[in-house]
Amino acid sequence: MAKNKSKYTMGTFWFLLIIIVSIVGSVMPSDVTIFWLILGICGAIVAITNIRIKEEISFLIGTSALLIIIISLFTLIPIVLPQLFILDMLTGQLTILGVFLVNLAVAFSVAGFIVALGLLVKLGIKK
Repeated sequence: MAKNKSKYTMGTFWFLLIIIVSIVGSVMPSDVTIFWLILGICGAIVAITNIRIKEEISFLIGTSALLIIIISLFTLIPIVLPQLFILDMLTGQLTILGVFLVNLAVAFSVAGFIVALGLLVKLGIKK
């Protein structure tokens, strides 16, 4: 009898948890510090447990692209498409979409930092 090996890993679970906590943190009006702490821990777990050596470069490229896109959305959207409302122009507060993007940036910044630091340490040890 053949074993059914699941294609889902613990990294998949932690990635989905990042998405869920980002959504919940953007919808629930509360202190963002606890959500950022949870997202940072989830990002660290994704980086430590799920990223294999051959996936490091691809993960860093994807993480960098995501963070660049989030930063560009915060700088370009209010000018080009003000109707997308990432930042409420009257109060200066982030909207739900803006908080969601910041939450994603927190989680993936931590994950990208850990993977990049590990890669730099490996490069330094090789020389």
